[in-house]
Amino acid sequence: MSQPAKNLLELRRMPRGALVEHLMREIAQHLIAVGVLEVRSDT
Repeated sequence: MSQPAKNLLELRRMPRGALVEHLMREIAQHLIAVGVLEVRSDT
């Protein structure tokens, strides 16, 4: 099984609150990374 598929199976086992928290953390990390890249490219 591929890594993303394993990750999805693990996420499905999480309680809903933990799942939402996990997704929010992933999104925040992504937005921070994109923001940092954009700021660096502006300077």
